[in-house]
Amino acid sequence: MLRPSGPVMVPEFNYEGYFDALACYKPSVYRDEENDRWQLWYNGRNAGAEYIGYAVHEGLKLD
Repeated sequence: MLRPSGPVMVPEFNYEGYFDALACYKPSVYRDEENDRWQLWYNGRNAGAEYIGYAVHEGLKLD
């Protein structure tokens, strides 16, 4: 989930079935000027399993 206060990923604490319910970390961001967007890959964890997440923010302006 992208917080409205800025470009910060946070776990979906209210959704126990989500792969990133307990933690979001190890981000890697790409400013995609050609397609006017930001791309973010990150690790997510719920219990012992760890997965790769992907998020997109359309537009280059972050506020």
